[in-house]
Amino acid sequence: RLRKINGAKVKEVAPPRVVLTWPLECAQLRESTTIYAVASDDHVVDRVEFWFDGRMLARDETPPYQTNLNLTGVESGLYRLTAKAYDRAGKMAAYSTPVTIGSVGHSVCVADSE
Repeated sequence: RLRKINGAKVKEVAPPRVVLTWPLECAQLRESTTIYAVASDDHVVDRVEFWFDGRMLARDETPPYQTNLNLTGVESGLYRLTAKAYDRAGKMAAYSTPVTIGSVGHSVCVADSE
């Protein structure tokens, strides 16, 4: 797909790249925290969306990409955090990590293998 950027036609090739930098994989969270992500693209990152267990929390259009995760009322257990980065061509990349909220006894967080 060709796009015009600063008057020049440029071919969008690669989707953006995104990674959650906090919390870390299998982190145990006991209080509200800030989620951080780093995203890049061969041209421009349009936005980063933050998801908590399949529900969108927020979107951020300017780096540093971050949002608050309010854990008030969230039951203890295993959950999934996801960051989705979109470029202006509509391509998307996602990065997910499991986290433990509160005290879950003997539950084990199993990290995804890449």
